[in-house]
Amino acid sequence: TIVLFQTKFFINYIRRANLPEGVYFLLEKINFGSIAITTFTISLVCALYFKFQKTIEDQIRKEQTEYMAYHDSLTGLYNRNYAEEWFDQLDMHKEKEYAIFFLDADNLKNANDSYGHKTGDQLIQTTGSIIRSVVPENGGFVCRWGGDEFLLLISDIHKVLEVSEQLNLVFQETREADIFPFCYSVSFGVATHKAGDSSSSSDVRSLADQRMYNNKRQKKA
Repeated sequence: TIVLFQTKFFINYIRRANLPEGVYFLLEKINFGSIAITTFTISLVCALYFKFQKTIEDQIRKEQTEYMAYHDSLTGLYNRNYAEEWFDQLDMHKEKEYAIFFLDADNLKNANDSYGHKTGDQLIQTTGSIIRSVVPENGGFVCRWGGDEFLLLISDIHKVLEVSEQLNLVFQETREADIFPFCYSVSFGVATHKAGDSSSSSDVRSLADQRMYNNKRQKKA
């Protein structure tokens, strides 16, 4: 309606203008209404397109922000924030059974100091990929806890021995592959929470951490 009104106004204005007869004749042949409607339609489509594009870009930025909030940028694994939210949930359900593996990539300081941080980053990435490869299909996750430390949680405590053997095997295979200019080694400890235990996830994690350091000391002995 607005477009048609503007078109009629423009035509009436032309009629009042002192234009040559030939120009007026040509203007009469032009369908200004169709042009105006087409222009309006194109403008509307463009406006809707840019609005849709902005909505998509906003959604992508939101998803990226959410991803970075719960993932480690170097390894792509879950980060400590994600793990701690899981632990909060577990502490509210004491009937849940689970096992926590605490792992530490040995020789990171040596890798950084002697061969550069690129080699240190490769050590962390390789270790993260190895740990992720042994996560049971029926439940569990791995996160980079911080620095050279990783945490693996599994929901089936009966698979602790199996997962431990798998970890030892893949760590040994990586060491024998000589992909690093130093001896590749990962120390780890594990602790479990059984249904009805009064211990918190923090207690279980601390015990796994303590056992990991015992494993590290045994290697140096």
